[in-house]
Amino acid sequence: MNNTIRVGGYAVVALVAGALIGAYQLELMPDAQRTMLRTQAGSLTAVLVVAALQTAILTVLCSLLGLRLAPRVALDTSVRIAPSAAWAALVTATVVAVVIVASDIWLFAPYLPATAAPAFSWLGLVSSMLYGGIIEEVLMRLGVMTLLVWGLWRIRGALAPWMYIVAIGMSALLFAAGHLPITFQLLCQPGADCTPLVVRALVLNGIGGVGFGYLYWRHGLSAAMLAHMLTHVLMQLVLRPLLA
Repeated sequence: MNNTIRVGGYAVVALVAGALIGAYQLELMPDAQRTMLRTQAGSLTAVLVVAALQTAILTVLCSLLGLRLAPRVALDTSVRIAPSAAWAALVTATVVAVVIVASDIWLFAPYLPATAAPAFSWLGLVSSMLYGGIIEEVLMRLGVMTLLVWGLWRIRGALAPWMYIVAIGMSALLFAAGHLPITFQLLCQPGADCTPLVVRALVLNGIGGVGFGYLYWRHGLSAAMLAHMLTHVLMQLVLRPLLA
């Protein structure tokens, strides 16, 4: 598929995903916080427009960069997915989803507010599948991880497995750190010690980042996207209702 078409497609998905994830986050916010945002931006519609545009701009930049560099470092960005890659994505998604949900229920539950486990929402599921499954993979795997591998390759002059491992770890850490703002915004109570929540965000999202990064390296970007989307489906539709 032509890269221009791919970038355009990612941009469209980013606009939709950015608006949907923004709407879902607004839905989860306390009324006072939502009112403050409305006052600052003029309207909640303006908040969603800004979120959509910011997401689209970052997505276009990362996809342009990643699609250009990935072939040079033997990373597969095609839309096709082999049966073996699909199975690897399913296994990875299952492991990541079980670890996250089980950790929330049996390890981090004492530190999580009641709002951390909202009722199931189709808006929440669809927005997380589009934003997490597609956009975050474009940003963190196609963009950041590809750039890191390419940079190490340019420095050392020959590709080696350790370069991919380092890039997976670094991009996973950045991916996890990217979840800290929403952690503080939605989960950290005023005056409370948020250290356990910071650990939760870094460890659990980091595990996902490592899994998705490994899939990108070994099975291609489509496998990483599929696994990320399946993780949200399993967490929200299967595991949380089952284990709650």
